[in-house]
Amino acid sequence: GPMPALLGALKLDVDQTKLDAVTSLADLAVDKVNASRLVDFDLVSTIERVRKQMQIDGGPFELFTAAAARLYANMAATVQTEAMEAVLLPLLPKLVEQWTSDDHTLRAFSLHAFANILNMNKVAAADMVQAGYDWHARLRSVFERVKEPLDPANAVIVEGAAKAVAALCL
Repeated sequence: GPMPALLGALKLDVDQTKLDAVTSLADLAVDKVNASRLVDFDLVSTIERVRKQMQIDGGPFELFTAAAARLYANMAATVQTEAMEAVLLPLLPKLVEQWTSDDHTLRAFSLHAFANILNMNKVAAADMVQAGYDWHARLRSVFERVKEPLDPANAVIVEGAAKAVAALCL
């Protein structure tokens, strides 16, 4: 299949190629077999490395991060295994930071990814809530920024925020 080529593309120098690769991987991750294989490929650490480098280099960091969040959301929704939890749970604090991004798409996908990952493991969700992290203020600010909730552009954000609230309400 195309997965080895897409994973290889993440290591190339061209930002657009990396962006296209992570977008295609997100599309493939809705399939159980593909999503499981992505865990084995150590994909998350590769993506996080690329993301950091892109931020340093001034590349399309927010677009890439949004595509990565969409990938994580799909992976979490498709396969719920301990191996998947092990790679995705550590991303939760990073996803929360992304809720305040000025990039609309990044805000939306980071909310959906957060909710999908929390729904994999209610114990981890409880730990997150107990950790005293200020989720509520962050989520409230997401809702407050949405001036027109019925605007289709905002619907994805409202839906993601509602999913996040539901995941935190154990």
